[in-house]
This record gives sequence, C-alpha cells and structure tokens, in this order.
Amino acid sequence: MSQPRLLLSANATQQGAAWKGGRKSGKIKRVMRQVVKKCEQFPAPLIPANAGIQRRQCMSFFVYMLASQRNGTLYVGMTDDFLRRLWQHRTNAAPGFTSRYVVKMLVWYEVHESRESAFIRERQLKKWNRGWKLRLIEAGNPGWRDLWSDLSS
Repeated sequence: MSQPRLLLSANATQQGAAWKGGRKSGKIKRVMRQVVKKCEQFPAPLIPANAGIQRRQCMSFFVYMLASQRNGTLYVGMTDDFLRRLWQHRTNAAPGFTSRYVVKMLVWYEVHESRESAFIRERQLKKWNRGWKLRLIEAGNPGWRDLWSDLSS
C-alpha cells in the first residue's frame, strides 16, 4: 500500500508539530492566534453597500474528520463556520450521514487560509483509503479524544 500524498498548509504543519509535543490544550490557543494573525494580514473584503455598518471578519476555512467511536465510522467535511457546523453535527440539527450513523466525535481538523485550499484538501481526504485516514488521526490524536471539548471550553 502506497503512502498518501500530503498537501498541508503552513498552519496544518504547525498543528502537527504541536500535537507531537503533547501540548493539546495549548495547541488550540496557538492555532487560533495564528488564525487571528492571518486575519489581520488578509481580512475579508467589505461589501460596499454595507461598508459603514459591518466589521471585518476573519476568513478561515476548516477541514475536519468526525468519528462515531475509535476506529468507527468516519466523516470528512469542510466549513467556514467551524463551531456552528460542529454543533449541527452534535445535535443532529440537519438530517444526513452524521445523524444516521451517530458520527459526532471530532477527532482531527486543520485550518486553511482559502476556500479553494480547504476544498482541495477535503476532496483529497475523501479519496484516501481508510487506513491512511486512521494513520492521520493517530498521528495527531493517538487517544482518539473528542477535540470538541478543547474548542468549546
């Protein structure tokens, strides 16, 4: 079996290094600080009709994997509103694959700076075989902890 090709953003590479160090709770804070720095460098464009009443928002895109349990059913997704989308999965707000197969546990994610790079990465992961996905999860989250608790606290 050949090894998967990785197309990681700079943030994703730094996330992996943080996991190897074992500093899981600090990892989230570091990633969010990086996202904020990128937002300051590349803010979302203002819409001219609302230019006086809107504030600039950070444009971050997330690719993530959910699991039903350790080595269980996997789901790969992409979003620009990470917390809202995870909440939808966890509460079964929208019918579909994750509600049908009870896939709620966030086991892996990475941050991208553009919608295109996140979309490409999501498509890449969806084409990977199961073994490659499991190795990716094990490399960053060997205990298969639910990362939602790190994000929501």
